[in-house]
Amino acid sequence: MTIRLRAGRGMTEVGFELYREVRDDAPPDWTSGERLVAWVIADDAREKTRRSLIAMPELARRCGMTPEGVRKALQKLAERGFDFRVSHGRGKDGRDVYAANGHPAEYLVPDIFGILVERAGMAPRPVDKQT
Repeated sequence: MTIRLRAGRGMTEVGFELYREVRDDAPPDWTSGERLVAWVIADDAREKTRRSLIAMPELARRCGMTPEGVRKALQKLAERGFDFRVSHGRGKDGRDVYAANGHPAEYLVPDIFGILVERAGMAPRPVDKQT
């Protein structure tokens, strides 16, 4: 289900399907902080693109965490193979750059179930073509 909300002059689509996907498919070894950050990003993301442009101060506020705590949770998720951050390129030191002046942070909700299936070498789940 998608809910349409008025945002500025136009309408924007937000939904809760991604939130439920993360809720249902997150591995049991994720910490509560990792789950919470993933849920908030998924809740903010657009259903069709899986992308969120939520600003760090708002992400931290919604999670009840400090920005540093959110960054640590995102880093840990990336180390586990579930990177929600979108890289805007590499810095002079060779590391990925996720936000810079004039470029807000961007997040992409990964296909958690697909990643887990691929790791296990199993067949993907069937797609419901009724919708």
